[in-house]
Amino acid sequence: MIIFAKSIRLVVLDYAGLSKDPTDIKNFIRELTSTKEVVVYHGHKFESIPRQNVLHGKTIKRFDCRPGYVKRSLM
Repeated sequence: MIIFAKSIRLVVLDYAGLSKDPTDIKNFIRELTSTKEVVVYHGHKFESIPRQNVLHGKTIKRFDCRPGYVKRSLM
């Protein structure tokens, strides 16, 4: 179990920016107990997902979205 003194808001670039496997995300959030929410940036808006929704809600299915990561640069 990983514990920090302060609450963490984890920000990712789209759903696959954290992982393509919902089970990995669930396990990561369960281990990192100080994470209070995951914020997904969609390029034009932010979506805030509370920790409990990631662990117990259907929201986690959104992360099972595509086969690859977004390439931000070709350099």
